[in-house]
Amino acid sequence: MVFSENQVRNFYVAKAIKVGSASMSAAGDVKAHQKGDKYWLECVDANGKTITSDIIRVKNIKDIRISKPEGFNGRVWAITVDTTNLTSGSTCMLYFDLGNVFGFGEGEKFYYSYPVYFKTGMTAGDILQKFEDIISNVLKYNKVMASVFESATYDGTDSALYLKEADQDYDGLLGYYPHNVNVKISANAVDANGAVLDYAEIVTDKEIANYPTFSATDAYAAGDRVIYSSAAYEFTSAHSAGAWTGSDATAIYSNIPTAHSKNNSYKVAAMERFFSKVRADLYGYMGYPDVNPSTMILPTADTNSYYILDIKYYTQLSGVNNQNSEKEMSIACSNFSNLFKLVKDSTSGYEVTLTTDNAGNAPADNKSVVYSVNN
Repeated sequence: MVFSENQVRNFYVAKAIKVGSASMSAAGDVKAHQKGDKYWLECVDANGKTITSDIIRVKNIKDIRISKPEGFNGRVWAITVDTTNLTSGSTCMLYFDLGNVFGFGEGEKFYYSYPVYFKTGMTAGDILQKFEDIISNVLKYNKVMASVFESATYDGTDSALYLKEADQDYDGLLGYYPHNVNVKISANAVDANGAVLDYAEIVTDKEIANYPTFSATDAYAAGDRVIYSSAAYEFTSAHSAGAWTGSDATAIYSNIPTAHSKNNSYKVAAMERFFSKVRADLYGYMGYPDVNPSTMILPTADTNSYYILDIKYYTQLSGVNNQNSEKEMSIACSNFSNLFKLVKDSTSGYEVTLTTDNAGNAPADNKSVVYSVNN
């Protein structure tokens, strides 16, 4: 897991946290040790070999926190159109403004537009059907669009074009930043007086993910929209806090595609791959043909959600080279309470006291709990 003492961040996956005299035998076993001002981890790697982390001086620890990376919750966009002011010959233009597609920053943008020509007698459904045909074909060949959208589906029952976000991977270096997606349909419609409108937007709905999931503990006003049982509803009258009845709401979208959803283990697997395999193998393959590729504790995502303990510290040299070098030790574990034992635990003949705080509540998704440092 650790291949260079100069690596700034060392990453470990703990399948089991061991304390006291418990034996260390299975891949993913991790135990903390503290003797006076010295702290280190003992770990069993994916090959069953016991290794040790950096030996940290407690006085050099700057920050201790446990975080929970959020999983991936895909989105679905519902596109509907208003044909009230369209006349034969109007051009309906579907625009895509996409950002953060490859994680290169907010300044990265991709713009695409696709036209449909309106003819007398066409309905909103006819327009959306043509857009479905166009986008479904685009997704076969345009890698940028296909990395954002998995499918475009027109549902005649709901009169909506559904755009389903593609499943997303996570890179240990770049991470995953949610795509900035702006979708609109504009048309050179005419108003009641016959004046041409310069491509006015005619979309009436967009991202369904903006609708909250119905909660029996919340009250809703007439016009509020919610997701309930995989369908979108609009309340027709005020709804007091309480169970769903259905009598005071009407379905807007009943055939919403199921969005992708997965826990954060795919991120942890990607982080381990980056810190413990990809970078290590860059060194290992220099010895070709005598190559021994690294293996991992968590080669792929699993059914568990993980918490990550980060211990930030610095090493300090002496003599002429007495500069400080900041480093970080990260340990991922699916059990929050057990993970906390790596910074505070007391059993017979065994004690770890990096903090005087108690574990408290586990952090929510994309949040951290910061602990005081006992140094």
